[in-house]
Amino acid sequence: MQSPAPPSSPYDAYVDFQCSSSELVIYAPSVGQIVTIAWPLNSSSDPITPTGIRHWLRIRGLHWPCFCASTVDTSVSSRIVVYASTSYVYALCHKQQFGCGFEINLTGILASSVLHSAYGHLPTIRSENAPFMADSLANFFLRAPNVTAPYFEGYCSEHCIDYPDVHQLSGDSLCIFPFKRAVSHKPSAAKTTVIRWKRTTFLETRLESVEDLNSASAAATSAQAMSSSAVAA
Repeated sequence: MQSPAPPSSPYDAYVDFQCSSSELVIYAPSVGQIVTIAWPLNSSSDPITPTGIRHWLRIRGLHWPCFCASTVDTSVSSRIVVYASTSYVYALCHKQQFGCGFEINLTGILASSVLHSAYGHLPTIRSENAPFMADSLANFFLRAPNVTAPYFEGYCSEHCIDYPDVHQLSGDSLCIFPFKRAVSHKPSAAKTTVIRWKRTTFLETRLESVEDLNSASAAATSAQAMSSSAVAA
């Protein structure tokens, strides 16, 4: 018997598009919609490493909002973590469980993205220079195509000037178990299948395709049985 699909949420369309994109897709409170942004470059025009993204954002007073920001009157930072089992870096919903479903495999996106920017107009806080976003905002409202997640040139994330109490979150590795749902990835990406994850505190695994779901479910059932037997003993 087929398992029922997970309940829908106001973030489903955002999550589906993010899963299918080979670029960075975040929610932008500044314009009230999801947008595509460029991967940041360092002063040598090399991409910032996934493990260095958190620091790069923080020293500029920036944060990547998760989709929760679309349902509140403020910005909500995503949470950047490194999975110990794979060393992959992810940007997740700020909640550890049952959040909006925001999830970017930063390690994978770095390999597939073609949009890059040095973001020279977004200085570090230490420089005491203010960010200059007026042109980017004006150009977006005037020229952005009427499509889902248009490219927001010059925009990288929200700034502490507008949200002084919000900073880029980080955290320890989280245990994950996937929803039984997948979407096709764009051909330019390394993987042909992307799984939408649901955080739990039970099983940590990384599934490469939909076919792995059955074996993972069996493994979970077996582990639960072994745990129950140990408690009984």
